[in-house]
Amino acid sequence: MKKILKFLLPSYLLILVLSLGFVLISFPFFNSELFEVHDYVHGARISEMQRAFNDGHFPVRWSQNFGFGYGMPLFQFYGPLPYYFGFLVYQLSGNLIFSVKSIFLLCNFLTLVGGFLLGKKLFKSHLSATFLSLLITISPYRILNLYVRGAANELWGIMSLPWIFWSITKIIKNEKHSYLWLTASLSVLFLSHNISTLIFAPFIILFALIVFFTQFLKGKIVNKSNWKTSVFRLFAGGLLAVGLSSFYLFPAFFEKGFTQVDQYILSDYFNYQVHFLYPKQFLRTSWGYGGSEWGPNDPISFFLGYGQWIIIVLAAVLLAKKLIQSLRNDDFGNYLRKNSLIVLVFIGLGCSLLMSLHYSHLIWKLFELLRYVQFPWRFLGISVVFIGLIGGWLISQMSSMNKKVARILILVLIIFSIFFNARFVEPKSFLADSSEYYYSDDMRIQTEMSQVLPDYIPLHLTLKKPPTDTFIIYPQDDNNEVTLELNKVQLKKLHLSLSQDSTVQFSIADFPGWQAYIDYKAVDHEVTDQGLIEVSVPKKTSTVELKFESTSLRQISDIISTFSFMLFCGLIIKSVIKKKFNASKT
Repeated sequence: MKKILKFLLPSYLLILVLSLGFVLISFPFFNSELFEVHDYVHGARISEMQRAFNDGHFPVRWSQNFGFGYGMPLFQFYGPLPYYFGFLVYQLSGNLIFSVKSIFLLCNFLTLVGGFLLGKKLFKSHLSATFLSLLITISPYRILNLYVRGAANELWGIMSLPWIFWSITKIIKNEKHSYLWLTASLSVLFLSHNISTLIFAPFIILFALIVFFTQFLKGKIVNKSNWKTSVFRLFAGGLLAVGLSSFYLFPAFFEKGFTQVDQYILSDYFNYQVHFLYPKQFLRTSWGYGGSEWGPNDPISFFLGYGQWIIIVLAAVLLAKKLIQSLRNDDFGNYLRKNSLIVLVFIGLGCSLLMSLHYSHLIWKLFELLRYVQFPWRFLGISVVFIGLIGGWLISQMSSMNKKVARILILVLIIFSIFFNARFVEPKSFLADSSEYYYSDDMRIQTEMSQVLPDYIPLHLTLKKPPTDTFIIYPQDDNNEVTLELNKVQLKKLHLSLSQDSTVQFSIADFPGWQAYIDYKAVDHEVTDQGLIEVSVPKKTSTVELKFESTSLRQISDIISTFSFMLFCGLIIKSVIKKKFNASKT
Protein backbone atom coordinates (compact mmCIF):
# COMPACT_ATOMS: atom_id res chain seq x y z
CA MET A 1 0.00 0.00 0.00
CA LYS A 2 2.85 2.42 0.86
CA LYS A 3 4.48 1.74 -2.51
CA ILE A 4 1.21 2.47 -4.32
CA LEU A 5 0.74 5.74 -2.41
CA LYS A 6 4.36 6.70 -3.06
CA PHE A 7 3.80 6.14 -6.78
CA LEU A 8 0.45 7.96 -6.97
CA LEU A 9 1.15 10.92 -4.68
CA PRO A 10 3.57 12.74 -7.03
CA SER A 11 1.08 12.34 -9.88
CA TYR A 12 -1.70 13.98 -7.84
CA LEU A 13 0.63 16.77 -6.76
CA LEU A 14 1.76 17.41 -10.32
CA ILE A 15 -1.82 17.47 -11.58
CA LEU A 16 -2.63 19.94 -8.80
CA VAL A 17 0.34 22.18 -9.67
CA LEU A 18 -0.36 22.09 -13.42
CA SER A 19 -4.06 22.75 -12.77
CA LEU A 20 -3.10 25.73 -10.63
CA GLY A 21 -0.90 26.94 -13.49
CA PHE A 22 -3.79 26.60 -15.93
CA VAL A 23 -6.10 28.57 -13.62
CA LEU A 24 -3.46 31.28 -13.09
CA ILE A 25 -2.87 31.86 -16.80
CA SER A 26 -6.52 31.48 -17.82
CA PHE A 27 -8.39 33.15 -14.96
CA PRO A 28 -9.67 36.22 -16.89
CA PHE A 29 -11.35 33.91 -19.42
CA PHE A 30 -13.65 32.62 -16.68
CA ASN A 31 -15.35 36.02 -16.57
CA SER A 32 -18.71 36.14 -18.36
CA GLU A 33 -17.42 38.85 -20.70
CA LEU A 34 -14.26 39.20 -22.77
CA PHE A 35 -11.75 42.04 -22.49
CA GLU A 36 -10.03 44.64 -24.63
CA VAL A 37 -7.22 43.34 -26.86
CA HIS A 38 -5.58 44.56 -30.05
CA ASP A 39 -6.86 41.70 -32.23
CA TYR A 40 -10.60 41.30 -31.68
CA VAL A 41 -11.56 39.82 -35.06
CA HIS A 42 -11.74 36.19 -33.85
CA GLY A 43 -15.51 36.17 -33.49
CA ALA A 44 -15.98 37.43 -37.05
CA ARG A 45 -13.50 34.88 -38.38
CA ILE A 46 -15.28 32.03 -36.59
CA SER A 47 -18.69 33.13 -37.87
CA GLU A 48 -17.34 33.43 -41.44
CA MET A 49 -15.84 29.95 -41.12
CA GLN A 50 -19.20 28.60 -39.95
CA ARG A 51 -21.11 30.36 -42.73
CA ALA A 52 -18.84 28.95 -45.43
CA PHE A 53 -18.69 25.43 -43.99
CA ASN A 54 -22.46 25.20 -43.58
CA ASP A 55 -22.81 26.27 -47.22
CA GLY A 56 -20.70 23.27 -48.24
CA HIS A 57 -17.49 25.21 -48.91
CA PHE A 58 -14.62 22.95 -47.78
CA PRO A 59 -11.74 23.37 -47.29
CA VAL A 60 -12.89 26.85 -46.33
CA ARG A 61 -10.99 29.50 -48.27
CA TRP A 62 -13.43 32.27 -49.13
CA SER A 63 -15.01 34.69 -46.67
CA GLN A 64 -18.23 36.25 -47.96
CA ASN A 65 -18.44 39.37 -45.80
CA PHE A 66 -14.84 40.44 -45.30
CA GLY A 67 -13.47 42.62 -48.07
CA PHE A 68 -16.26 45.15 -47.41
CA GLY A 69 -18.88 42.61 -48.45
CA TYR A 70 -17.23 41.70 -51.75
CA GLY A 71 -15.42 38.74 -50.22
CA MET A 72 -11.81 37.74 -49.84
CA PRO A 73 -9.83 34.47 -49.56
CA LEU A 74 -9.20 34.94 -45.84
CA PHE A 75 -8.69 31.31 -44.85
CA GLN A 76 -6.45 30.57 -47.81
CA PHE A 77 -3.82 32.87 -46.31
CA TYR A 78 -4.53 33.23 -42.59
CA GLY A 79 -3.91 30.13 -40.45
CA PRO A 80 -7.32 28.36 -40.41
CA LEU A 81 -6.79 25.68 -37.74
CA PRO A 82 -7.74 27.73 -34.62
CA TYR A 83 -10.91 28.83 -36.41
CA TYR A 84 -11.85 25.31 -37.47
CA PHE A 85 -11.71 24.45 -33.77
CA GLY A 86 -13.56 27.64 -32.79
CA PHE A 87 -16.21 26.99 -35.44
CA LEU A 88 -16.72 23.44 -34.11
CA VAL A 89 -17.28 24.79 -30.59
CA TYR A 90 -19.60 27.48 -31.97
CA GLN A 91 -21.54 24.89 -33.97
CA LEU A 92 -22.04 22.74 -30.87
CA SER A 93 -22.64 25.48 -28.29
CA GLY A 94 -24.21 28.28 -30.32
CA ASN A 95 -22.22 30.71 -28.13
CA LEU A 96 -19.78 32.87 -30.11
CA ILE A 97 -18.08 34.38 -27.04
CA PHE A 98 -17.46 30.93 -25.56
CA SER A 99 -16.06 29.69 -28.88
CA VAL A 100 -13.54 32.58 -28.90
CA LYS A 101 -12.53 31.78 -25.32
CA SER A 102 -12.16 28.08 -26.18
CA ILE A 103 -9.41 28.87 -28.72
CA PHE A 104 -7.27 30.42 -25.98
CA LEU A 105 -8.18 27.95 -23.22
CA LEU A 106 -7.28 24.93 -25.35
CA CYS A 107 -4.01 26.63 -26.26
CA ASN A 108 -3.12 27.19 -22.58
CA PHE A 109 -3.93 23.59 -21.72
CA LEU A 110 -1.94 22.03 -24.58
CA THR A 111 1.02 24.34 -23.93
CA LEU A 112 1.16 23.04 -20.36
CA VAL A 113 0.89 19.40 -21.46
CA GLY A 114 3.44 19.77 -24.25
CA GLY A 115 5.92 21.50 -21.95
CA PHE A 116 5.55 18.75 -19.35
CA LEU A 117 6.11 15.96 -21.89
CA LEU A 118 9.18 17.70 -23.26
CA GLY A 119 10.69 18.22 -19.80
CA LYS A 120 9.99 14.63 -18.77
CA LYS A 121 11.59 13.29 -21.95
CA LEU A 122 14.74 15.40 -21.67
CA PHE A 123 15.37 15.53 -17.92
CA LYS A 124 13.67 12.34 -16.59
CA SER A 125 12.23 14.37 -13.73
CA HIS A 126 8.60 15.20 -12.97
CA LEU A 127 9.69 18.32 -11.08
CA SER A 128 11.84 19.56 -13.97
CA ALA A 129 9.01 18.81 -16.40
CA THR A 130 6.45 20.67 -14.30
CA PHE A 131 8.73 23.67 -13.88
CA LEU A 132 9.55 23.78 -17.61
CA SER A 133 5.86 23.57 -18.47
CA LEU A 134 4.91 26.43 -16.15
CA LEU A 135 7.85 28.57 -17.29
CA ILE A 136 6.70 28.45 -20.89
CA THR A 137 2.99 28.79 -20.20
CA ILE A 138 3.21 31.67 -17.71
CA SER A 139 5.96 33.57 -19.50
CA PRO A 140 5.42 37.32 -19.92
CA TYR A 141 5.50 37.09 -23.71
CA ARG A 142 2.65 34.54 -23.73
CA ILE A 143 0.74 36.74 -21.28
CA LEU A 144 1.32 39.67 -23.65
CA ASN A 145 -0.17 37.66 -26.52
CA LEU A 146 -3.11 36.53 -24.40
CA TYR A 147 -4.18 39.73 -22.67
CA VAL A 148 -2.72 42.61 -24.65
CA ARG A 149 -2.47 41.52 -28.27
CA GLY A 150 -5.05 38.71 -28.35
CA ALA A 151 -2.81 36.92 -30.88
CA ALA A 152 -4.56 33.54 -31.05
CA ASN A 153 -2.72 32.20 -34.11
CA GLU A 154 0.71 33.10 -32.76
CA LEU A 155 -0.15 31.47 -29.44
CA TRP A 156 -1.12 28.27 -31.26
CA GLY A 157 2.24 28.41 -33.04
CA ILE A 158 4.09 28.67 -29.71
CA MET A 159 1.88 25.89 -28.32
CA SER A 160 3.10 23.53 -31.05
CA LEU A 161 6.81 24.05 -30.28
CA PRO A 162 7.16 21.93 -27.11
CA TRP A 163 5.27 19.13 -28.89
CA ILE A 164 7.58 19.39 -31.91
CA PHE A 165 10.69 19.32 -29.70
CA TRP A 166 9.28 16.39 -27.73
CA SER A 167 8.55 14.47 -30.94
CA ILE A 168 12.04 15.15 -32.30
CA THR A 169 13.59 13.89 -29.05
CA LYS A 170 11.48 10.72 -29.20
CA ILE A 171 12.54 10.07 -32.79
CA ILE A 172 16.25 10.54 -32.12
CA LYS A 173 15.94 8.31 -29.06
CA ASN A 174 14.60 5.67 -31.46
CA GLU A 175 11.07 5.40 -30.02
CA LYS A 176 8.66 3.72 -32.42
CA HIS A 177 5.89 5.64 -34.18
CA SER A 178 7.19 8.93 -32.76
CA TYR A 179 7.30 10.40 -36.27
CA LEU A 180 3.49 10.44 -36.20
CA TRP A 181 3.62 12.85 -33.26
CA LEU A 182 6.03 15.01 -35.24
CA THR A 183 3.61 14.99 -38.18
CA ALA A 184 0.71 16.05 -35.97
CA SER A 185 2.60 18.80 -34.10
CA LEU A 186 4.21 20.23 -37.25
CA SER A 187 0.82 20.26 -38.97
CA VAL A 188 -0.59 22.31 -36.09
CA LEU A 189 2.23 24.82 -36.57
CA PHE A 190 1.82 24.97 -40.36
CA LEU A 191 -1.96 25.42 -40.18
CA SER A 192 -1.97 27.91 -37.31
CA HIS A 193 0.47 30.68 -38.20
CA ASN A 194 2.60 30.92 -41.31
CA ILE A 195 4.75 33.66 -39.77
CA SER A 196 5.57 31.42 -36.79
CA THR A 197 6.43 28.66 -39.26
CA LEU A 198 8.91 31.03 -40.93
CA ILE A 199 10.41 32.04 -37.57
CA PHE A 200 10.55 28.62 -35.95
CA ALA A 201 11.75 26.47 -38.87
CA PRO A 202 15.52 27.20 -38.45
CA PHE A 203 15.29 26.68 -34.69
CA ILE A 204 13.44 23.38 -35.09
CA ILE A 205 16.31 22.18 -37.30
CA LEU A 206 18.79 23.55 -34.73
CA PHE A 207 17.05 21.65 -31.93
CA ALA A 208 17.18 18.41 -33.91
CA LEU A 209 20.92 18.91 -34.42
CA ILE A 210 21.34 19.66 -30.70
CA VAL A 211 19.63 16.40 -29.68
CA PHE A 212 21.58 14.46 -32.31
CA PHE A 213 24.86 15.91 -31.04
CA THR A 214 24.12 15.25 -27.36
CA GLN A 215 23.02 11.66 -28.08
CA PHE A 216 26.16 11.11 -30.12
CA LEU A 217 28.39 12.40 -27.31
CA LYS A 218 26.62 10.12 -24.85
CA GLY A 219 27.31 7.13 -27.10
CA LYS A 220 23.61 6.53 -27.80
CA ILE A 221 24.16 6.71 -31.57
CA VAL A 222 26.74 4.01 -32.09
CA ASN A 223 26.48 3.27 -35.79
CA LYS A 224 25.28 4.68 -39.08
CA SER A 225 22.01 2.76 -39.06
CA ASN A 226 20.94 4.53 -35.85
CA TRP A 227 21.25 8.04 -37.16
CA LYS A 228 20.07 7.10 -40.66
CA THR A 229 16.88 5.67 -39.16
CA SER A 230 16.36 8.80 -37.08
CA VAL A 231 17.00 11.11 -40.04
CA PHE A 232 14.58 9.09 -42.18
CA ARG A 233 11.86 9.30 -39.50
CA LEU A 234 12.42 13.04 -39.05
CA PHE A 235 12.21 13.52 -42.79
CA ALA A 236 9.16 11.26 -43.11
CA GLY A 237 7.33 13.01 -40.25
CA GLY A 238 8.09 16.44 -41.69
CA LEU A 239 7.17 15.44 -45.24
CA LEU A 240 3.87 13.93 -44.12
CA ALA A 241 3.10 17.14 -42.18
CA VAL A 242 3.74 19.19 -45.33
CA GLY A 243 1.44 16.78 -47.18
CA LEU A 244 -1.35 17.13 -44.62
CA SER A 245 -1.04 20.92 -44.70
CA SER A 246 -0.48 21.34 -48.42
CA PHE A 247 -4.11 22.41 -49.05
CA TYR A 248 -3.16 25.57 -47.13
CA LEU A 249 0.62 25.95 -47.51
CA PHE A 250 1.00 25.90 -51.29
CA PRO A 251 -1.90 28.22 -52.22
CA ALA A 252 -0.93 30.58 -49.38
CA PHE A 253 2.59 30.89 -50.74
CA PHE A 254 2.04 30.85 -54.49
CA GLU A 255 -1.22 32.82 -54.78
CA LYS A 256 -0.54 35.69 -52.39
CA GLY A 257 0.37 37.85 -55.40
CA PHE A 258 -3.35 37.94 -56.31
CA THR A 259 -4.09 39.92 -53.12
CA GLN A 260 -3.16 43.33 -51.72
CA VAL A 261 -1.31 41.72 -48.80
CA ASP A 262 2.08 43.31 -49.54
CA GLN A 263 0.49 46.74 -49.61
CA TYR A 264 -0.89 46.32 -46.10
CA ILE A 265 1.62 44.19 -44.17
CA LEU A 266 4.96 45.40 -45.55
CA SER A 267 4.64 49.16 -45.49
CA ASP A 268 4.29 52.04 -43.04
CA TYR A 269 3.53 50.78 -39.52
CA PHE A 270 4.16 47.13 -40.44
CA ASN A 271 7.67 47.71 -41.77
CA TYR A 272 9.91 45.46 -39.65
CA GLN A 273 12.55 48.22 -39.29
CA VAL A 274 10.18 50.16 -37.01
CA HIS A 275 9.86 47.35 -34.47
CA PHE A 276 13.34 46.22 -33.45
CA LEU A 277 13.92 45.91 -29.70
CA TYR A 278 16.71 47.25 -27.52
CA PRO A 279 18.39 45.11 -24.81
CA LYS A 280 17.05 47.21 -21.95
CA GLN A 281 13.51 46.30 -22.99
CA PHE A 282 14.16 42.71 -21.85
CA LEU A 283 14.68 44.15 -18.36
CA ARG A 284 11.95 46.78 -18.25
CA THR A 285 9.22 45.57 -15.90
CA SER A 286 6.61 48.25 -16.61
CA TRP A 287 3.57 46.62 -18.21
CA GLY A 288 1.57 48.43 -20.88
CA TYR A 289 -1.37 47.89 -23.21
CA GLY A 290 -0.32 50.07 -26.14
CA GLY A 291 1.21 49.08 -29.47
CA SER A 292 4.72 48.51 -30.73
CA GLU A 293 6.54 51.69 -31.76
CA TRP A 294 9.92 52.82 -33.04
CA GLY A 295 12.62 53.09 -30.39
CA PRO A 296 13.04 51.61 -26.90
CA ASN A 297 10.04 53.26 -25.23
CA ASP A 298 7.14 51.20 -26.57
CA PRO A 299 3.93 51.48 -24.49
CA ILE A 300 3.99 47.68 -24.41
CA SER A 301 6.35 45.42 -22.46
CA PHE A 302 8.84 42.85 -23.77
CA PHE A 303 10.10 41.93 -20.31
CA LEU A 304 11.51 38.40 -20.19
CA GLY A 305 10.35 37.78 -16.60
CA TYR A 306 11.73 38.01 -13.07
CA GLY A 307 12.36 34.31 -12.59
CA GLN A 308 13.48 33.91 -16.20
CA TRP A 309 16.39 36.26 -15.59
CA ILE A 310 17.28 34.51 -12.32
CA ILE A 311 17.25 31.17 -14.16
CA ILE A 312 19.44 32.44 -17.00
CA VAL A 313 22.00 33.88 -14.56
CA LEU A 314 22.03 30.85 -12.22
CA ALA A 315 22.30 28.38 -15.11
CA ALA A 316 25.11 30.41 -16.72
CA VAL A 317 27.01 30.56 -13.41
CA LEU A 318 26.55 26.82 -12.84
CA LEU A 319 27.75 26.01 -16.37
CA ALA A 320 30.76 28.29 -15.92
CA LYS A 321 31.58 26.61 -12.61
CA LYS A 322 31.36 23.16 -14.18
CA LEU A 323 33.55 24.31 -17.07
CA ILE A 324 36.24 25.66 -14.77
CA GLN A 325 36.23 22.42 -12.76
CA SER A 326 36.50 20.32 -15.92
CA LEU A 327 39.41 22.38 -17.22
CA ARG A 328 41.22 22.05 -13.88
CA ASN A 329 40.70 18.29 -13.94
CA ASP A 330 41.55 18.06 -17.63
CA ASP A 331 38.10 16.55 -18.18
CA PHE A 332 36.54 18.80 -20.82
CA GLY A 333 35.22 15.82 -22.79
CA ASN A 334 33.11 14.69 -19.85
CA TYR A 335 31.84 18.26 -19.37
CA LEU A 336 30.78 18.37 -23.00
CA ARG A 337 28.99 15.01 -22.80
CA LYS A 338 26.99 16.04 -19.75
CA ASN A 339 26.25 19.67 -20.61
CA SER A 340 26.25 19.96 -24.39
CA LEU A 341 22.45 20.08 -24.51
CA ILE A 342 22.12 23.11 -22.29
CA VAL A 343 25.16 24.88 -23.79
CA LEU A 344 23.60 24.60 -27.24
CA VAL A 345 20.19 25.67 -25.89
CA PHE A 346 21.90 28.80 -24.53
CA ILE A 347 23.25 29.43 -28.02
CA GLY A 348 19.75 28.99 -29.45
CA LEU A 349 18.40 31.44 -26.87
CA GLY A 350 21.09 33.96 -27.77
CA CYS A 351 20.26 33.66 -31.48
CA SER A 352 16.52 34.09 -30.93
CA LEU A 353 17.00 37.15 -28.71
CA LEU A 354 19.49 38.63 -31.18
CA MET A 355 16.97 38.34 -34.02
CA SER A 356 14.58 40.61 -32.11
CA LEU A 357 17.23 43.31 -31.59
CA HIS A 358 18.31 46.10 -33.94
CA TYR A 359 21.81 44.57 -34.02
CA SER A 360 20.46 41.89 -36.37
CA HIS A 361 19.36 44.38 -39.02
CA LEU A 362 21.94 43.11 -41.52
CA ILE A 363 20.52 39.56 -41.28
CA TRP A 364 17.03 40.88 -41.94
CA LYS A 365 18.25 42.72 -45.02
CA LEU A 366 20.00 39.60 -46.35
CA PHE A 367 16.89 37.40 -46.11
CA GLU A 368 14.05 39.26 -47.80
CA LEU A 369 11.44 36.72 -46.74
CA LEU A 370 11.90 37.87 -43.12
CA ARG A 371 10.09 41.12 -43.89
CA TYR A 372 6.81 39.17 -43.69
CA VAL A 373 7.50 38.63 -39.97
CA GLN A 374 6.67 42.37 -39.53
CA PHE A 375 7.65 42.47 -35.84
CA PRO A 376 11.17 41.22 -34.96
CA TRP A 377 10.07 40.75 -31.35
CA ARG A 378 8.01 37.77 -32.51
CA PHE A 379 11.25 35.80 -32.11
CA LEU A 380 10.55 35.95 -28.36
CA GLY A 381 8.10 33.11 -29.03
CA ILE A 382 11.02 30.72 -29.47
CA SER A 383 12.99 32.39 -26.66
CA VAL A 384 10.39 31.47 -24.03
CA VAL A 385 10.74 27.78 -24.95
CA PHE A 386 14.54 27.91 -24.73
CA ILE A 387 14.31 29.64 -21.33
CA GLY A 388 11.91 26.91 -20.21
CA LEU A 389 14.48 24.28 -21.26
CA ILE A 390 17.18 26.07 -19.27
CA GLY A 391 14.88 26.18 -16.23
CA GLY A 392 14.09 22.47 -16.51
CA TRP A 393 17.80 21.65 -16.73
CA LEU A 394 18.60 23.88 -13.72
CA ILE A 395 16.05 22.04 -11.57
CA SER A 396 17.47 18.69 -12.70
CA GLN A 397 20.92 19.73 -11.45
CA MET A 398 19.71 20.34 -7.90
CA SER A 399 19.63 16.66 -7.01
CA SER A 400 23.34 16.90 -6.15
CA MET A 401 22.79 19.85 -3.80
CA ASN A 402 22.00 19.89 -0.13
CA LYS A 403 18.28 19.05 0.14
CA LYS A 404 17.39 22.10 2.24
CA VAL A 405 19.27 24.46 -0.05
CA ALA A 406 17.72 22.86 -3.12
CA ARG A 407 14.20 23.14 -1.70
CA ILE A 408 14.67 26.82 -0.83
CA LEU A 409 16.13 27.55 -4.26
CA ILE A 410 13.31 25.73 -6.05
CA LEU A 411 10.73 27.62 -3.98
CA VAL A 412 12.39 30.95 -4.84
CA LEU A 413 12.46 30.07 -8.53
CA ILE A 414 8.79 29.04 -8.52
CA ILE A 415 7.73 32.24 -6.74
CA PHE A 416 9.71 34.54 -9.04
CA SER A 417 9.11 32.63 -12.26
CA ILE A 418 5.44 31.87 -11.91
CA PHE A 419 3.64 33.83 -9.24
CA PHE A 420 5.46 37.13 -9.86
CA ASN A 421 4.83 36.82 -13.60
CA ALA A 422 1.20 35.90 -12.93
CA ARG A 423 0.61 39.46 -11.71
CA PHE A 424 0.69 40.49 -15.38
CA VAL A 425 -2.33 38.26 -16.05
CA GLU A 426 -4.69 41.21 -15.99
CA PRO A 427 -6.53 42.61 -19.02
CA LYS A 428 -6.72 46.35 -19.53
CA SER A 429 -10.47 46.26 -18.93
CA PHE A 430 -13.43 43.95 -19.40
CA LEU A 431 -16.02 44.83 -22.01
CA ALA A 432 -19.44 45.85 -20.75
CA ASP A 433 -20.90 43.88 -23.66
CA SER A 434 -18.61 41.50 -25.58
CA SER A 435 -20.94 41.56 -28.58
CA GLU A 436 -19.69 45.09 -29.30
CA TYR A 437 -16.52 43.51 -30.70
CA TYR A 438 -17.35 39.82 -31.15
CA TYR A 439 -20.31 39.34 -33.47
CA SER A 440 -21.57 37.38 -36.48
CA ASP A 441 -23.72 40.09 -38.06
CA ASP A 442 -23.12 40.24 -41.83
CA MET A 443 -23.42 44.00 -42.19
CA ARG A 444 -21.17 44.79 -39.23
CA ILE A 445 -18.47 42.48 -40.62
CA GLN A 446 -18.80 44.19 -44.01
CA THR A 447 -18.62 47.71 -42.63
CA GLU A 448 -16.70 47.67 -39.33
CA MET A 449 -14.58 44.52 -39.27
CA SER A 450 -13.46 44.78 -42.91
CA GLN A 451 -11.64 48.00 -42.03
CA VAL A 452 -9.77 46.19 -39.26
CA LEU A 453 -8.73 43.26 -41.49
CA PRO A 454 -8.07 44.40 -45.09
CA ASP A 455 -4.92 42.29 -45.61
CA TYR A 456 -6.10 39.74 -48.14
CA ILE A 457 -8.44 41.82 -50.29
CA PRO A 458 -8.21 40.66 -53.93
CA LEU A 459 -5.70 42.59 -55.97
CA HIS A 460 -8.00 44.74 -58.13
CA LEU A 461 -10.80 45.52 -55.66
CA THR A 462 -11.03 49.27 -55.00
CA LEU A 463 -14.46 49.55 -53.34
CA LYS A 464 -14.68 50.14 -49.59
CA LYS A 465 -18.43 50.53 -49.20
CA PRO A 466 -20.61 47.40 -48.93
CA PRO A 467 -22.78 46.48 -51.91
CA THR A 468 -26.50 47.19 -51.92
CA ASP A 469 -27.34 44.17 -54.12
CA THR A 470 -25.90 40.71 -54.73
CA PHE A 471 -25.93 41.47 -58.46
CA ILE A 472 -26.91 44.20 -60.93
CA ILE A 473 -28.14 43.65 -64.52
CA TYR A 474 -27.31 46.14 -67.31
CA PRO A 475 -29.15 47.54 -69.11
CA GLN A 476 -31.98 47.67 -66.63
CA ASP A 477 -35.35 46.69 -68.10
CA ASP A 478 -38.68 46.24 -66.33
CA ASN A 479 -39.43 43.30 -68.63
CA ASN A 480 -36.52 41.28 -67.23
CA GLU A 481 -37.45 38.53 -64.79
CA VAL A 482 -34.65 37.51 -62.46
CA THR A 483 -34.71 35.14 -59.48
CA LEU A 484 -31.81 34.50 -57.13
CA GLU A 485 -32.13 30.74 -56.63
CA LEU A 486 -28.95 30.13 -54.60
CA ASN A 487 -26.89 32.59 -52.59
CA LYS A 488 -24.14 30.60 -50.93
CA VAL A 489 -20.62 31.66 -50.02
CA GLN A 490 -19.12 29.69 -52.91
CA LEU A 491 -22.10 29.62 -55.30
CA LYS A 492 -24.50 32.19 -56.74
CA LYS A 493 -27.25 30.96 -59.08
CA LEU A 494 -29.69 33.15 -61.06
CA HIS A 495 -32.73 32.13 -63.09
CA LEU A 496 -33.23 34.66 -65.88
CA SER A 497 -35.74 35.72 -68.47
CA LEU A 498 -34.20 38.66 -70.35
CA SER A 499 -35.69 40.98 -72.95
CA GLN A 500 -32.27 41.64 -74.55
CA ASP A 501 -28.58 40.75 -74.34
CA SER A 502 -27.38 41.95 -70.94
CA THR A 503 -24.50 42.06 -68.49
CA VAL A 504 -24.69 40.69 -64.95
CA GLN A 505 -22.33 42.37 -62.51
CA PHE A 506 -21.88 40.36 -59.31
CA SER A 507 -20.93 42.09 -56.07
CA ILE A 508 -17.99 39.72 -55.73
CA ALA A 509 -14.30 40.58 -55.95
CA ASP A 510 -12.51 38.72 -58.72
CA PHE A 511 -9.98 36.14 -57.56
CA PRO A 512 -8.57 33.00 -59.22
CA GLY A 513 -11.11 30.20 -58.87
CA TRP A 514 -14.30 32.13 -59.62
CA GLN A 515 -15.87 30.49 -62.68
CA ALA A 516 -19.01 31.63 -64.52
CA TYR A 517 -21.50 29.24 -66.12
CA ILE A 518 -24.29 30.07 -68.57
CA ASP A 519 -26.87 27.31 -68.86
CA TYR A 520 -24.34 25.02 -67.15
CA LYS A 521 -21.56 25.71 -69.67
CA ALA A 522 -18.35 27.36 -68.50
CA VAL A 523 -17.76 30.85 -69.94
CA ASP A 524 -15.14 33.54 -69.43
CA HIS A 525 -15.99 36.52 -67.27
CA GLU A 526 -14.79 40.12 -67.28
CA VAL A 527 -13.50 42.27 -64.41
CA THR A 528 -14.80 45.80 -63.86
CA ASP A 529 -12.62 48.80 -63.07
CA GLN A 530 -13.56 48.30 -59.40
CA GLY A 531 -12.39 44.67 -59.47
CA LEU A 532 -15.84 43.03 -59.57
CA ILE A 533 -16.91 40.02 -61.65
CA GLU A 534 -19.01 40.73 -64.74
CA VAL A 535 -20.68 38.19 -67.06
CA SER A 536 -22.10 38.88 -70.53
CA VAL A 537 -25.45 37.08 -70.83
CA PRO A 538 -27.31 36.40 -74.12
CA LYS A 539 -31.04 37.11 -74.34
CA LYS A 540 -32.17 33.47 -74.37
CA THR A 541 -30.16 32.49 -71.27
CA SER A 542 -32.13 30.83 -68.48
CA THR A 543 -29.45 30.14 -65.82
CA VAL A 544 -26.31 31.96 -64.73
CA GLU A 545 -24.03 30.51 -62.05
CA LEU A 546 -20.89 31.80 -60.40
CA LYS A 547 -18.87 29.16 -58.56
CA PHE A 548 -15.73 29.46 -56.45
CA GLU A 549 -13.73 26.46 -57.63
CA SER A 550 -10.22 25.19 -57.11
CA THR A 551 -7.39 26.32 -59.34
CA SER A 552 -5.01 23.64 -60.65
CA LEU A 553 -2.65 24.44 -57.77
CA ARG A 554 -5.42 24.07 -55.18
CA GLN A 555 -6.68 20.84 -56.75
CA ILE A 556 -3.21 19.29 -56.60
CA SER A 557 -2.74 20.58 -53.04
CA ASP A 558 -6.11 19.17 -51.94
CA ILE A 559 -5.31 15.78 -53.48
CA ILE A 560 -1.95 15.70 -51.68
CA SER A 561 -3.65 16.58 -48.37
CA THR A 562 -6.37 13.97 -48.86
CA PHE A 563 -3.86 11.24 -49.69
CA SER A 564 -1.64 12.31 -46.76
CA PHE A 565 -4.60 12.27 -44.37
CA MET A 566 -5.55 8.75 -45.43
CA LEU A 567 -1.93 7.64 -45.05
CA PHE A 568 -1.66 9.30 -41.63
CA CYS A 569 -4.86 7.63 -40.38
CA GLY A 570 -3.72 4.30 -41.79
CA LEU A 571 -0.37 4.56 -39.99
CA ILE A 572 -2.11 5.41 -36.70
CA ILE A 573 -4.46 2.42 -37.02
CA LYS A 574 -1.52 0.18 -37.89
CA SER A 575 0.47 1.35 -34.85
CA VAL A 576 -2.52 0.84 -32.51
CA ILE A 577 -3.18 -2.68 -33.85
CA LYS A 578 0.50 -3.56 -33.57
CA LYS A 579 0.67 -2.25 -30.01
CA LYS A 580 -2.40 -4.29 -28.96
CA PHE A 581 -1.00 -7.37 -30.68
CA ASN A 582 2.33 -7.05 -28.85
CA ALA A 583 0.51 -6.48 -25.56
CA SER A 584 -1.57 -9.62 -26.07
CA LYS A 585 1.58 -11.67 -26.68
CA THR A 586 3.09 -10.58 -23.37
